[in-house]
Amino acid sequence: MDQEQNQTARKRETRTNVRFTEAEFAQIEQAQRETGLSVPDLLKKAFFKHRTMLRPLLSKEQVEQIMAELRRQGNNLNQIAKQINSGLREGWNPSFNAMTKSYVDIRHLISVNRANR
Repeated sequence: MDQEQNQTARKRETRTNVRFTEAEFAQIEQAQRETGLSVPDLLKKAFFKHRTMLRPLLSKEQVEQIMAELRRQGNNLNQIAKQINSGLREGWNPSFNAMTKSYVDIRHLISVNRANR
């Protein structure tokens, strides 16, 4: 049983009220005449079938490119951290800490974007 059939098998009890401009409602009425569907069915199909309004900000390819670059930068940061921690470089700690925080923040934003797919 697919998702749409599963949803219709359950009793729909929750209601909502939506307001439209005259122009928006004219478009909905036109779609209703063209498809023969009721307004609620049109809105449900538009939301549950297409989900266009929840499109991610980045394409899958863009996310993969960014992740590859972040992995390279992460490797560089690890090499720098190793030198700092071994005492070979002095005075870098504040800059390195800020750079590390930025790196972690970017990784978090990308993971949030991936979760919204």
